[in-house]
Amino acid sequence: MRPVLWYLAFVGVPILALLGILRLGANLTAPRAVHGQYAVMADSSGHTPCVSALSRTPQLIVRQSGARLDIRFGDLKLKGLVVGDSLTAVAPIREGSPLRTGGCAAADSLRLAATHAAGDTQQRLFGSLHFDECAGCGSLPFEATRMGVAPRGG
Repeated sequence: MRPVLWYLAFVGVPILALLGILRLGANLTAPRAVHGQYAVMADSSGHTPCVSALSRTPQLIVRQSGARLDIRFGDLKLKGLVVGDSLTAVAPIREGSPLRTGGCAAADSLRLAATHAAGDTQQRLFGSLHFDECAGCGSLPFEATRMGVAPRGG
């Protein structure tokens, strides 16, 4: 009788725990994969010097770990999240940054808000960049196309 109890304790309980974990995780979905290098197209004509300085950055590099994002945009490092098809990220603008010296002294941070769209041949981000704490800076709408990787079917 005693070996049966030991067997149930060391084999049965872990199997029941595993089945419970699998049942709880059955409805979980992985975040959308948005990592990669994107070519940025933005039109800053007629905008403020802050926004014009942003448009000179030709690419956006996105690193992803789960839902967390590390985005490199020029000398800025944005931290953010992907939820569904929406990306949000923010970066502090440090003293001595080209944005600060380019006439954008009032802005404390840069905020990115974008939507991910996967087409038949390419992945894109549609969104805008705007400055926090700077009412006169405006925002920069952009379109970014993922470089070098076609989306997988499925």
